[in-house]
Amino acid sequence: AADAVMLGMANASSSMILRWKLQFGCAIAWWVAAAVALFGTVAQGSVAFLIAIFLCQIVFGIYMMFSEARKRGSRRNRMVQEGPSHA
Repeated sequence: AADAVMLGMANASSSMILRWKLQFGCAIAWWVAAAVALFGTVAQGSVAFLIAIFLCQIVFGIYMMFSEARKRGSRRNRMVQEGPSHA
């Protein structure tokens, strides 16, 4: 439970600094996993922790990869339309 609370705090503080709403959702998922670990059985806590890992590490990581690729693609399209810029 303590690990999940600390991971939730790290995600919450990062989401407030970077203003990423989805990362705050990850913080909530970690805190829910911590609550399940505190008040549920060991099996329930383990399942909640695995679900939080999947959502907050894998799904969030895939989302960020697609987001970066989309931004990179829109920058390339703008450069092609506007032509090269020289300093």
